[in-house]
Amino acid sequence: MKKLAILFIVMFVSSAVVFADEGELTRAQPKKVITSAVLKMEDPDYVTGKVVDIIPSDRGRSRAQITISDRDGAEYVFDVKVLAVIYDGKGNLLSLDEIALGSEVEAHYRMLASGKREATSIRVLR
Repeated sequence: MKKLAILFIVMFVSSAVVFADEGELTRAQPKKVITSAVLKMEDPDYVTGKVVDIIPSDRGRSRAQITISDRDGAEYVFDVKVLAVIYDGKGNLLSLDEIALGSEVEAHYRMLASGKREATSIRVLR
């Protein structure tokens, strides 16, 4: 009796899955994944300036680095966090490769115990 009940339940569930899949398939439109909750930064540590250098991560280097020169000419070197959010002014996600040298960016960061700066998010302004 138990086997029959289990068989009935399995057949019912599998038929629901088959019939639910008969609708017309449409391609999903890409959505912006940056929301106001993600963009809100409670960490006041940030630098605004122009990108001077970008060193991508490779076999010898575990993290990418970005160097930013602020308006006063001071240069800041950041290790780019693996899960850093990089986006443009419209909220579209970018990769580090899409940032051009000379672009104006705003980098939010945190200080590590080692004294290095780690970029947690980078917004491309221009």
